[in-house]
Amino acid sequence: MLNDEKNTYNKNDTGFSFDIVKDRLAFIAILIICGYIVILGRLVNVTLRYNQSDIEQETKIQPQEDKEKKLRADIIDKNGNIIATSLPTVNVYANTSYIYKRNETELKKLAKDIGVALNINDKEVLEKLKKRADFIYLKRNIVPKEQYDANKLGLPWIDFEESERRVYPGKNLFSHIVGAVDVDNNGIAGIEKEFDYYLKNEKKPLKLSLDVALQDTVRRALKKGIREFKAKAGNAILMDVINGEIISMVSLPDFDPNDYNNIKKNELFNRNTLGVYEAGSIFKIFNTAMYLNQGKSIKKIYDTQTPIKIGKFTIREYIRAKKDYDVSEILIKSSNIGSARMALEIGGDKKIHEKFGFFGTNHHRTS
Repeated sequence: MLNDEKNTYNKNDTGFSFDIVKDRLAFIAILIICGYIVILGRLVNVTLRYNQSDIEQETKIQPQEDKEKKLRADIIDKNGNIIATSLPTVNVYANTSYIYKRNETELKKLAKDIGVALNINDKEVLEKLKKRADFIYLKRNIVPKEQYDANKLGLPWIDFEESERRVYPGKNLFSHIVGAVDVDNNGIAGIEKEFDYYLKNEKKPLKLSLDVALQDTVRRALKKGIREFKAKAGNAILMDVINGEIISMVSLPDFDPNDYNNIKKNELFNRNTLGVYEAGSIFKIFNTAMYLNQGKSIKKIYDTQTPIKIGKFTIREYIRAKKDYDVSEILIKSSNIGSARMALEIGGDKKIHEKFGFFGTNHHRTS
């Protein structure tokens, strides 16, 4: 009778036993607790083995470029003045494959909104949106306001990337020397190209022998001379005669490397490095110096109309002179005949030429 009452108490009308349920729940709870203990033990073990040296080692392995983007190194003159530098900027790009189902009207509306935000032509934007590419630049080197306005459009397929912009504070001042970079900041001309690897991988500025102040002075003087004599172009090099360093080099016309895409072809030509000149025209300067060094008068007039025959060679003018020139005019007009007559008169005085090292290495260095 007691057994029957107990069985009746532990079972409900459907024959379900609460004792069995409690036993199973207790078993499951024990399994969960054991699992937590195992996991906790493993965590403690890993923590103890993962000491400080491991953390430091892993920190070293992580590339620093991910944390801080390295900008292209500066180019400076001999006194530390900046010739070229890089500024951090932002490019905006789009994944137009997300909008390939948009109709023409929707695309025009998007192009107009993007054009207003980025201050660019909406027709140009429309052409880019129609390309259906995974990655396409909408605009490079945008200003903070443009980034804010573009971000405010709320278009998930438009994003931004960190970049840099090469800036030349002197504009035209060193254009032919420093050169320029392309849209991806790769050197494509001048110093930028020659030292491209260094400028990409080093933080220390690249120091040149040039002098900003002297470069500006020479350029101003050369521009004045071109205007005065109505010349098509001009070039000048200023060298330190003690160590041979180039401290100024100017070629006009020049260009602004900040706007490399709008440069005219004749502006790219560097007359110092690419121009070909007759050595005779250069020696006329030294012939005149040698002539004046002997105390001769600069006002003396020479026959510059009659050609001179020396051996089997005849010295004549490229453009025949209409009158006889004095010494100053011979130098200014670059007269072949006049310079030859001056040299013949003073004879074989090589002292001036030797001082400039024209006849070998055993020359007297002037200071």
